[in-house]
Amino acid sequence: MESLHGLAVEILKADVIPVVTYRFGHIIARIIGRFARFVIAWCYHPLETEDVQAVPGSITHRDHPYLRMRDKTIHNHILTLFGHINSSPTVEVLYANVA
Repeated sequence: MESLHGLAVEILKADVIPVVTYRFGHIIARIIGRFARFVIAWCYHPLETEDVQAVPGSITHRDHPYLRMRDKTIHNHILTLFGHINSSPTVEVLYANVA
């Protein structure tokens, strides 16, 4: 949030020209995107169980069957509306990715 505050102060002091406002918008979008990925990862991580065998062997979604993997995979990347996130084990690791 300090980054956003600093950017707002800078834009208010700068000359209002297209290149400045364009850059400002893109920087804001990047910061908000990082924050959104942090929140999504923080919410998704508790959904993953440690005991894979406790999960049903298959599920159906929109008439398509999906099978559970026998073991946890090393593939922990999730594509979201805000970009890729990693299914990280701790909030500290997630926070480090935002800063």
